[in-house]
Amino acid sequence: WFGEPIKAVVVPTDVFTANRRGFPVLKRSHQEFLKRFLKLEVQLILTGTCRVDTGIQSYYQYLDHLYQSRPPPTGMDSFAKGYNDYLQNPLQPLMDNLDSHTYEIFEKDPLKYQEYEQAIRLALLDKVNEQLKDEKEIVVMVVGAGRGPLVRATLSAASNAERLVKVYAIEKNPGAVVTLRNLQMDEWGPKVTIVSCDMREWNFSEK
Repeated sequence: WFGEPIKAVVVPTDVFTANRRGFPVLKRSHQEFLKRFLKLEVQLILTGTCRVDTGIQSYYQYLDHLYQSRPPPTGMDSFAKGYNDYLQNPLQPLMDNLDSHTYEIFEKDPLKYQEYEQAIRLALLDKVNEQLKDEKEIVVMVVGAGRGPLVRATLSAASNAERLVKVYAIEKNPGAVVTLRNLQMDEWGPKVTIVSCDMREWNFSEK
């Protein structure tokens, strides 16, 4: 059900029980069921006759309490809001230059770049042992650098791993290259070389 485009859930009054004070409540399993739907912002439709002495309004108050007591959205929930269960047209970054809005969506991913940074850090530790960490420099090429999130992840990983790196940021999108050059000037300095061209056409000597 949670993969379907559900818009409303019908809640009959006969699934409620009365607590010690006579107010209608739902069993724990029903509460968790409804809370999962409330994360999808469905409507709740109450049906049936009033079965408690506190009046029909107490049912609405209880459902409102369930809505208000939802756990706050996680970073992933906020990022994916509006994109759940929808097929997206595939991007063609080799054919088209992506716009800033698309890059911004990529960069809001709360997990992807953390995992990239961790993977890069482990790779650097694997390639350069402790004895050579102040002598051996690793060349890292970020192919399709966009506006630089993977470059940032690489530099952060190198800092945490205490390893030397020389980073090439290769990007064909002129708009993104402007952002990369500004970041190089303001933050990265000579540690990063910006290469403005199609990765398929770049002849490089570094290995």
